[in-house]
Amino acid sequence: MYWKNNPASNWDSIFDRENLCLNDLMREQNLLEELKGQNKKLIDFLTKPDIALELVRLVTQEPQENENPENRFVLPNLACEILTSDIQPMYNVLSHEEEIWKCFFSFLEDNEPPLNSLMASYFSRTLCSLILKTGSQDWYTYQFNCLKALEKVSDKGNFIDLLLKHLDTSAIMDLIIKISTLLEGPPLRSNIFTLFEKEQLIFKLVDTLDSKNLPVRQLNAAEIICAIEVASELHPLEQNPLVVSIESPETINTVLVKMFGQNEKTESTLLGGISILQTLLMSTKFKGEDSTEVYNKKQSLAEILYITILPFLEHIHNVLLDPPKIESLECMGNVIEKPFGNVRLQIVRLISSLLSMHNQQINERFAQLNTIKVLLDCFFCYDLNNFLHTQVVQCFHEVMCCNHSIAENSTFIAHVLKDCQLIESILDNEKSIQPGKKRKGYIGHLATIAKSLHNTEAFYSDHFRGIIVNTLDSDTVSRWDSFTSTTLEDNEERMSTCLGGIHPREEKALDDRKEMEEDEAIYGRPEIGFNINENQLGIDRVDINFDEDDDDDDDDDKDSMEMQAEMFNRMCSVRSSEMSLDDEPECKDTNDDQSGALSIFNNQLWKDSGSSKRDYGVNIFNSSYDKSENLMSKDCNLFWSPETSDWETFRSQLNTKASSEMKIDNNSINSKYLLK
Repeated sequence: MYWKNNPASNWDSIFDRENLCLNDLMREQNLLEELKGQNKKLIDFLTKPDIALELVRLVTQEPQENENPENRFVLPNLACEILTSDIQPMYNVLSHEEEIWKCFFSFLEDNEPPLNSLMASYFSRTLCSLILKTGSQDWYTYQFNCLKALEKVSDKGNFIDLLLKHLDTSAIMDLIIKISTLLEGPPLRSNIFTLFEKEQLIFKLVDTLDSKNLPVRQLNAAEIICAIEVASELHPLEQNPLVVSIESPETINTVLVKMFGQNEKTESTLLGGISILQTLLMSTKFKGEDSTEVYNKKQSLAEILYITILPFLEHIHNVLLDPPKIESLECMGNVIEKPFGNVRLQIVRLISSLLSMHNQQINERFAQLNTIKVLLDCFFCYDLNNFLHTQVVQCFHEVMCCNHSIAENSTFIAHVLKDCQLIESILDNEKSIQPGKKRKGYIGHLATIAKSLHNTEAFYSDHFRGIIVNTLDSDTVSRWDSFTSTTLEDNEERMSTCLGGIHPREEKALDDRKEMEEDEAIYGRPEIGFNINENQLGIDRVDINFDEDDDDDDDDDKDSMEMQAEMFNRMCSVRSSEMSLDDEPECKDTNDDQSGALSIFNNQLWKDSGSSKRDYGVNIFNSSYDKSENLMSKDCNLFWSPETSDWETFRSQLNTKASSEMKIDNNSINSKYLLK
């Protein structure tokens, strides 16, 4: 009744006009409000096939450039809002009309890259509304319209090629990701997976990782692959041919060859390939809720990754020594001629992920390449790069991690302690900065490494302590023991102390205790010493009341005396419990030591003198690391290809080569360090 008699609402009269066109209607105010309010006449008008086609043309045909810039995209934006306004009759028209789908395909065919980013976003949003489920759609209608849309896409034949043509536009990348990962229901997902696999989506995306392509195209292709792999964790046992293709040895080997097999290494190719490898490595991490089938699947993927990546570890190591060219960087008034760069930072993250596999052959290969020493030198050379420091800390945490057997990895740990001089590096920085002076940016992270090393030494005292004693000279061992018992413990105590001397929660408890004692003095209650945490021992202050009334009779006095005696006995037992708890500090200290294994960065550990005993990082980029001149010539026979041999033959050959050649030089680590 209100809208019918409201003079301000003229929508009923609008549709009485002769020759009403879409352009006139879109200039009316409150159009979207009326549409969302389910105005029947408005919906009937907009869902006419010719009107819907005109709306689609507005979102697929870029306006003329001679139009006013302020109003140029007003009508396309409004048309996109109308098409995606969650009106069911609109979805029915869009998914069934042939002319509308010709407009969609012509937007991809007729325009050359790069697309107008705003028009591409309108196109992507409209197409997603036809394939993905919206809030008002019931399940039957959604499946019917989605299947109809997928049928149009399948009949086109080269839909993937049209999308990949414009892969450098982020809206098109988002469209591929949403279609590949957000469909609901196994039948629909199976249809889209089969369609994309038939058009070789994964193969074409991996082939995009080439230096001849634009960097944005390569990074967008890698992001699509990563999104499909991550989304598969929601349905780990589903038969997804796209995921099978991503996790196949052929695809992983092709990614590695794209990264390191080209004459010129580019930043975009390396970053894209590293992101794919990192996503696959994360997919091998086990979770507590994983079933046996999922566990076996992840274990199989971990084996494929280990076998495929192992021949390329030298190339990964060489990127640390010879990264892609990067411009100098001005930082805090100084010019860094050769910044560490994002590529090498991601390489360090990849090395950390590979170390987390705790694979003996990977660790031996890293020891043979002296990769950990390069990481440590970079750690000290770039003293302001806390992103690098954090990743190096993680690398050493994986080396000292308690999830693998110290006895089985004695060789690798001995290499880290002896050849990489980890403990010497920590001791050389113990007094690197005096009070009142600037401290190096890595001091807090180095403290974390020292704490992790000491905790591992305490936890695995039988094996790890023996490695330290047999690997290092007696003077270094003595300095290390003195350091861990004095400086490290003092730092741990200082870092565990609150800034104000007391935690605010404990301060509040003390204030409450003081206030209660004042109340007890005012109201005549005896002053009984309470522990701050007495409520945790079962004492309730409200129940303790020794007040007496002189006017009570003898029975009340007798009951009151009995109550007081009971209260007194109760307090005596509580105090005895407190004393027994206080007599066990060693147990508490032990738990504190174990819980501190992964503590936060202890940024106030050491004091630095102006001169360092070692010139860190001076020889990082010279030839002392035996940099390979030709990346492809040395291990060319380890690049697997389906044209030369099958996967099983390649795996057996690689295992034979690894067992015979990939060993640490005995001159570097004496056999006496291999502890039983």
